[in-house]
Amino acid sequence: MYTAVVIIVLLGLPAGLLYHRYGMHKKKTPRLQTDSWIKKHYFGNRKWVFTGLAATFSFMAATGFLFSFFGLIRLQGIPLILHVSAGGFFAAAAASAVLVRTKDYRLDNLGEKPALSSRKVRRTAAYWVFMLAAFLLMASALVMMLSFFHFTSIRTAFFIHRWSALAAWAAAVVWVEAALIPEENES
Repeated sequence: MYTAVVIIVLLGLPAGLLYHRYGMHKKKTPRLQTDSWIKKHYFGNRKWVFTGLAATFSFMAATGFLFSFFGLIRLQGIPLILHVSAGGFFAAAAASAVLVRTKDYRLDNLGEKPALSSRKVRRTAAYWVFMLAAFLLMASALVMMLSFFHFTSIRTAFFIHRWSALAAWAAAVVWVEAALIPEENES
């Protein structure tokens, strides 16, 4: 069941968001505005926070989801070592992103009655869901690494780790759609 949900979320969510934004009758193709967004929000050496977070999350998502597609092949050996090593860098980048960017995603900045479909609300919700999922990913990875937990606790942590990764992926896709793909009148 998890594999079916992963395929739907990995492929269906981005396709659905792009279809909703650009539809069949619109001629314009989407393009990311990463350079201008990074320069505006991560000035100086802080751009490496965003780059490190994006790179490590992309690598871990690629290795984790690739091995979760096939039930018989588990993440083990060299790919597991690389996945865990990237997880350490991901934890540092996520903590840095919280220190650098949280003030821009405060919930009291949304206004009196924000429209649920506004880009600012989507960006803020996706940011907080991503950070909660990142915390759960880090905590569950630590539980799986420590040897003084019972096997059922480790299996539960593995279950939480898989679903948190899926939630982080969905939040990242929604955030990219709301933050990096401009509206038609912004281009």
